[in-house]
Amino acid sequence: MIKRSSTDLITTSEMFNRALETTDTTKDDFTEITDEQFKVVNKLLFQKLVTVFCAILDAAAMSNNWIIVDRTRPDESSTTAELLLELAIRQTNQRPAIVVIESIRRFSSFTSTASQNHVKALMNLASASTPISADGESTSSEVQVVPNPYSPEDFDDPTKFHELDLPCPPFKEHLRGDTGTVAPKRKWMYHFSETTFSSGTHYIFLEGEVDSFPLNALGPVGYVHAHGGTLAYKRLRSRISQGKQLVMLHQTGGATQAFASLHKV
Repeated sequence: MIKRSSTDLITTSEMFNRALETTDTTKDDFTEITDEQFKVVNKLLFQKLVTVFCAILDAAAMSNNWIIVDRTRPDESSTTAELLLELAIRQTNQRPAIVVIESIRRFSSFTSTASQNHVKALMNLASASTPISADGESTSSEVQVVPNPYSPEDFDDPTKFHELDLPCPPFKEHLRGDTGTVAPKRKWMYHFSETTFSSGTHYIFLEGEVDSFPLNALGPVGYVHAHGGTLAYKRLRSRISQGKQLVMLHQTGGATQAFASLHKV
């Protein structure tokens, strides 16, 4: 159950009923879901997930916790979680510190114009930057601006990417055995990650994937898991076996749903 206001609550069953009402369908004659009904239910459930991420942002802001978006290793990041986080940011007034850790070398595998232009903008920023002095002031008065490479709303319809070529080589876990290609539903993920996460408050750029930033030196680190496919399953299983601090969002499906259900047994 998601709280929208102090007196207004909405449940998943109410969302389902709204979908039926929107398409002039009743439960009595509801025998097979139509494309229109599927789109409405999908949109409502997606919005519910965004609302959950809004609650995570609120909690992080109230407890003064930082949110880390680590893209130094592509197989260790979650594009779905990052997109949900960006959409949630636009629906809440709370803005905790969001630290983005990025690897410049990660972009070397991308061949798209968008990625190449983004790297050029970052290199121009680096060349114009100067170290901060001992008193915490920059020795340069020039302000460099790197424009946001995208808007989260650009990815509200994943079908827009179904016919586009991938901007980089795919993960082997995403290849379908029968054709050796990536399913169209996954293509948006590669286009989403061809530039830097655009909604951070602080950015740390590393030269390569072998470089690392000592997160544990800043304080205790925990993880929030929701849904997830093959790559997320490997990350979640590894963190559970290592005894990492984590939260699994129940009823979000995928790998998280499986582990969360086992935890409740």
